[in-house]
Parts: sequence; structure tokens; C-alpha cells
Amino acid sequence: MIKPLFPFVFMPLLACSANNNEPPKSSPITVDKVSIIEAGGFVCDAKPTNIYIGQKADAELAKTILSVTGAKIMRWAPPGAALTTDYRMNRVTIAYDSNYIITKIDCG
Repeated sequence: MIKPLFPFVFMPLLACSANNNEPPKSSPITVDKVSIIEAGGFVCDAKPTNIYIGQKADAELAKTILSVTGAKIMRWAPPGAALTTDYRMNRVTIAYDSNYIITKIDCG
């Protein structure tokens, strides 16, 4: 009973032991561009938001930042939070510290 299982037990180990000095060849990653229409007609521009850095983060200021940037979606970035890295051209991210002071405003 043990003999028939012998090759199946060690086959995964043999596959891992292959030593190839060349890195794997990969195809280039392509990203489809999204048109302004697909983004809902809103494209974020964070350039005019530097005046809000250092201010206290609240809902009213978030509405103002949305208006100034032209973004449709707003995302809070609390300290130490893990955020997705997907890029959305119609989203603004507002990062703040433990005292709710805005430290960074970025699109994407």
C-alpha cells in the first residue's frame, strides 16, 4: 500500500527543486485607459487643495475639497489604515493624523 503512494508524495518536492538561473519571462502589464465619460464626467485635480492641509478634517471640509478637486468620490485615510491601490481618476483621498489634522490630499 505504501509503494503506490511513494511517487505522489515526493513529486511536489521535485518540482520545487528545479534550479533555473534566469528570471521568469513575463508579458508587459497593460492598463486600459478610462475616458472621462466612463469616470462619470468627473476627474480629480488635487493641485488647488494645498490650502486645506493642516486644517481639521470634518464633513464640511470634505464637501469643500470634493467641490474644489472636481472628484465624485471621497475617501478618508485614517492614520495606519491600509488602502487599496486601485487608481480612480474621479476619487480624492484625504489623509489625516490622530488629531484629525489633514496631512495629505491626493487623487486616485
